[in-house]
Amino acid sequence: MPATKNKSSNDGRRDAPPITLGEKSNMSKLITAIVVALIIAIASVHAKSETAKSACELAKVLSGETHIEIIIHPDIKGHWETALIRNRSRNTTESFDAIRGEITPERWGLSVYDAATTLLADIQRDMEIVPHEEGCASFVFTMERMKNNLHIIKQNGNLIGTMVGPMPKNDGLVK
Repeated sequence: MPATKNKSSNDGRRDAPPITLGEKSNMSKLITAIVVALIIAIASVHAKSETAKSACELAKVLSGETHIEIIIHPDIKGHWETALIRNRSRNTTESFDAIRGEITPERWGLSVYDAATTLLADIQRDMEIVPHEEGCASFVFTMERMKNNLHIIKQNGNLIGTMVGPMPKNDGLVK
């Protein structure tokens, strides 16, 4: 038996049998179920990423390949420095050279801030990083200076990142 052609077009496709009222209702339920499932899946992924992000923002700022950019602030008595922490990883969703945070000298040492200027941690004179976030309380962060202004960042003894560049100057802390 020859195929019947749709009278409104000449493309050679066969006509599908008409959908009955009951099938339309079932298809509508199926589409609704799929949309609801997608919304739940997206919300779940978003909630997990927000939880991970808020769990320890310090780890996000310090992890991976980063570069330190020194900014000199002239003052009447001389100058003081801050350092921008910039992304150098090309295999992340974050833009290359994006600002992750800032390292600022304080009287007691150095402080680490995120890009929104929230205080995340203090870097003590022995280069131990003391987190201020509750989500980071179970982690021990340390920074070790290698050669040629290369610093490695460890979390619980495991390497999580590298920083290239000098630390901002603060009396007696970084030489």
